[in-house]
Amino acid sequence: AYSWVVVKLRDINDNKPQFERPNIEVSVYENAEVGKPLETFKASDPDQGGKSRVSFAIDRLSDRKRQFLISQEGTVTIQRQLDREDTPRHQVKILAIDDGVPPKTATATLTVIVQDINDNAPMFLKEYRPVLPEHVPPRKVVEVLATDDDDRSKNNGPPFTFRMDPNADDIIRASFKVEHDQKGANGDGMAVVYSQRSFDREQQKEYSIPIVIKDSGNPAMSATSTLTVVIGDVNDNKMQPGSKDIFVYN
Repeated sequence: AYSWVVVKLRDINDNKPQFERPNIEVSVYENAEVGKPLETFKASDPDQGGKSRVSFAIDRLSDRKRQFLISQEGTVTIQRQLDREDTPRHQVKILAIDDGVPPKTATATLTVIVQDINDNAPMFLKEYRPVLPEHVPPRKVVEVLATDDDDRSKNNGPPFTFRMDPNADDIIRASFKVEHDQKGANGDGMAVVYSQRSFDREQQKEYSIPIVIKDSGNPAMSATSTLTVVIGDVNDNKMQPGSKDIFVYN
C-alpha cells in the first residue's frame, strides 16, 4: 500500500535584505537647507516569499553629529547644517533591517561630498607690525598678504584685491597709501603700503591703517583688517638739564 505525505517547509529568516544600490555618492553645497532630501535607498528581502518588511536606519557610529536622517521609506535628508570646512566628506552607513526573528541587517554606504561656498571673509596672512624709523623720507613700509584658509577652493579665495578703507581718518590717508599688486604672492595679490611723509615718534608712536581685502568668490566677500605701523625711535633729542628729588629712609 502507498500513502502520500505532504511536507510543508516553514520559512526561516536566513537571508539578509538586499540593497538595489549598495553604494551611492551625492554632492551637496554646504549651505543646503536642513530637510533637503539627498537620496532614497531601496532594499528587499527574499524571505516570506519576498513579502518580508524592511526598515531603514543610520549607523550612528558613521554619523556621530547626527547630521543626517533616514525615513522608514529609505529617504536620507539633512538633519543639521553641513560645513565643508569642518567635514568635506561624509561616509554614512545605511542599515536595512528585516522583520525576521532575530532580524537580519544589510549595510550600504552613502558618500556625501560637501561643496564649498564663499562663506568666510579674507584676512591678513599674519599680524603685521612694521617699524618705520622717524624722520625718514617717504618709502615702502611693508608688503601685506592675505589668506582665506576656510574657503580652500581657488574660486572662493585668491586672488585678493586690496585698498585703503575709504572711511580711514584724514591723517591716515594723508600719511600712507595702499597699492594693490595683482601679480604679488604668486598671483594671489598683495598690498604694498607706502609712507607719504616723515614722522616724529615724539608726536605719535603708532598709526592704524584700515585695509579692505576682497576675495574672488561669487558673490565676493570682503573684510577690513588693520595694519599697525610703529614709528621707530632715533636719538634725536639733546639731553636737558634737570633735577630729581630722591628720598632716603634709614
